[in-house]
Amino acid sequence: MRPANYIGVALLAYLLVFASIYATEFIHRQAFDRAFSAWYQHPSAENEAALKREQHVNYVMRLQDSAMGAAFAVAAGYGAWALVRIAKRKLQ
Repeated sequence: MRPANYIGVALLAYLLVFASIYATEFIHRQAFDRAFSAWYQHPSAENEAALKREQHVNYVMRLQDSAMGAAFAVAAGYGAWALVRIAKRKLQ
């Protein structure tokens, strides 16, 4: 297989793992809860701005966690695949 194919397969695997982690991840933070409660009780411009800021922080955290998790999962998968290939060659 050509190196371009390896890169394409790795990229596809990364995107699939990233999407699956991102779709199932849930972040629960007290700062967001406080901002949401304050906005719900008193929907002012200040409270809405604080809520939007906390939503953005959650979004960035979710992206970072998903990216790192996908990178580790794909690296582990490729490592396991390489070990299996090496073991097959040694056994032949």
